[in-house]
This record gives sequence, structure tokens and C-alpha cells, in this order.
Amino acid sequence: MRKAIARFICLTVFLSLMISDQAQAASACPSSGHISKQQRQMLDKLPSGMQTILQAVRRQTQTTCQAPDFGSPQAGPIDPLSIPLGSAPISPATNVNAVPDEVVAMINGDGANIDVIATQNGLSVRSRRRSALLGGVIVRFGINDGRSPAAVTTILQANGAIDTPGPNHLYQLQGTVSQPSEFEKARYAPRKIGWPTKESRLTGKNIVIGVIDTAIDPDHPDLKGAVLESFDALPDQPVSNRSHGTAVAGLLAGRSMILGVAPQARLLIARAFDVPVKNAKASATTYQILEALDWAISKGAHIINMSFTGPRNRLMSKALSAAAKKISC
Repeated sequence: MRKAIARFICLTVFLSLMISDQAQAASACPSSGHISKQQRQMLDKLPSGMQTILQAVRRQTQTTCQAPDFGSPQAGPIDPLSIPLGSAPISPATNVNAVPDEVVAMINGDGANIDVIATQNGLSVRSRRRSALLGGVIVRFGINDGRSPAAVTTILQANGAIDTPGPNHLYQLQGTVSQPSEFEKARYAPRKIGWPTKESRLTGKNIVIGVIDTAIDPDHPDLKGAVLESFDALPDQPVSNRSHGTAVAGLLAGRSMILGVAPQARLLIARAFDVPVKNAKASATTYQILEALDWAISKGAHIINMSFTGPRNRLMSKALSAAAKKISC
């Protein structure tokens, strides 16, 4: 039963990413209506209440998908079930958003040669940390001479001691909701996916969900007793946004104003997103997200919820693959 609950929540969270009007897929628009044999077998094992969610998601017909040549997004209907389960969409972009004077890379081993690598390549070391998930040291190299991240990445790729160098990409949260009242805001997300249903019997008991998002409102009645532990990947940045993280946490484990999909689940809240400047969207860098991911996995998360979009990043992909091997889905 526990595995069924975990599969259910994983699929629910994955499909919720596809509901956003701004969602993008990394492959061509899949043909609507096609469900593979493997997908059908997995769906058949899920509780009956899941069918209501699937039907609601499949009614979304204005999702955006990306053409194979990564050109301009093309609007058109997309069936979430036609996308392979377990392969979360990544949004490639022609104009890549990244920190303009940084690259991020992993140095295998204990990282004793990091300062030498920086000096040899005309870089500075802005921060470093050990990654238990990847088994190396993740480093933010600063570029102080005007070279582009792409140019520096090409140089670092020739160094066998450096693993997966690349830009320190920026990611933005998705799914902002505007409703006339706080009550309506709380009800919007469950209504959007058709949850809860009378047939629902899932509780999320003994399931630990990592949420990488903004900070949350610790006093919100929906989250009383839901948070197992919290982590801040932005310790030097004041908290200016709690709404998105609170909404996501409530959708997952709400137990008062709304009933989440897993009201007895425990949450690991990792703050990696916030508003860098006034009137901007909440964003996070590759480095910050990877730190939050490392923490959530180290604390025993069975599931990781990430409601954001951004460029394809090789180091991020490597970390997500490593995390997928450790969680229960």
C-alpha cells in the first residue's frame, strides 16, 4: 500500500507540472491519446480516485510544448499521459537565463585541487560544498574578466578533473494563482485537479515529501504538524515570499482549510526560491537547488516536489538521476 501511495503522489505531482498554462516539454508535442503498455499497467495499479485526477488533467488543452529544434514554443493540445512517466519536462530556451559571470561544476574526490583549477583558468571560487548525492564537491566559479559562461564551460570541459561544468542557470516558479479571496485561493488547486473525491482513501501516512520552493508560512493552520524539518539554501537573503511554497505544501499535505492529496504525509521544506529584486518572479540558481536537493535526500525524502521551470542543465540532470535512484517511487 505504501508503494501505491508513493507512486500515486509522484504521478500526481508530475502531472501537476503539466497543468500550468506556461508548462513546456523538451520534446516535440506528443500525440494525444496514446498511452504505452507500461504506463497503462502502472495506472491500473493506482487507486480509483486517481482516475478523476487523470481525467481532469487530460482536459487541459492549452499546454505549450517545445519543438524538437528548440525554436519558438508552439501552442497546442498535449496529453500528459503521452509523456513517459518519470521523465519530468525540462524547458530548453534559445535565450538561456543564467548568472552572467558564473559557472558551476563538480570536482570529483575531496576537491583539494579546486583553488589550483581556479587559478589556472583565471577564475575565483565563490562557494563550494560537499555533495553526498553526487560524491564530489560542487563549486561556484566566478568569472571576473568578461568571458561568457559558455566560453568558460568549453575550457573546463577539457579538464578531466572537472565533472559536468556549465552555467549557473536560473529557474522560476510556476503556477501562480490569483483568486478573489484567500478561501478561493486555497480551493483553486484541488479543484483544478479534481481532488479530493469521495473514493479517495489515500493518507500519505509514513511518506516524507521534500518540497523545494519558497519559504512557507509556519503558522498556517493547513500545515500544523505537517512540517518535519526545514532548510534554507538562501541564509543571507531575507525571506520576502512565502505564498508559493505555502500553497504547494498545502496542496500536498493540507489538513484544515483544504485537504491535501496526502494529509498525513510529513514535509521537508527547503527554501531555495525567493524574489531577488522587487517585482521580480521568485527564482533560484542551479547551485541553490542542488543544495536543497542534497539536503532533502539526506533527510530521507521519499518524494521530491519541484514546481519550477528553466533551462536544461547537465549537472542538474545528473543530480536528479542520482536522487531518483534513492527515493521510493
